[in-house]
Amino acid sequence: MKQKRLYLSSFLSLLLILFSLPTVESAPTTLPNSKLNPTDMSLSPQLKLLLKQLKSRNSNIRYQARRKIIKLGPNARKAIPELILLLSNKDVEIVWNVLTVLGDLGPIASSSVPSLLKLLKSKFWRIRANSAFGLGRIASASGQVIPALVKL
Repeated sequence: MKQKRLYLSSFLSLLLILFSLPTVESAPTTLPNSKLNPTDMSLSPQLKLLLKQLKSRNSNIRYQARRKIIKLGPNARKAIPELILLLSNKDVEIVWNVLTVLGDLGPIASSSVPSLLKLLKSKFWRIRANSAFGLGRIASASGQVIPALVKL
């Protein structure tokens, strides 16, 4: 059992090292009549990978992805539409992680305010709390945020 844990921890460490390496961005290619999401085409390979990891079932992988997206700061701006889409995920942990990312990105995530306002009515207290926290960090001066928080 100890040997399996050692292999697993070594494997995870290797994955973290590989994901930390700088990536070479290639120019996006478009195919005629492509049904790909247009926002996917403008994302760097690193952001695509981090968004995929944010949806992982493994909480450690989600945590690392969350930290790396937050660390990108303004460079994560292109991922915001995809993050907003993830707010409708049925997995509460994924939504919570996305809310944390959006809140920590601050005012550059202002396009997420309407979605965060809707999540203030979630049945999960962690989602409501993180939505309110995110709204405070993203758009505390916004005229629509204060009345929504007062209603709670």
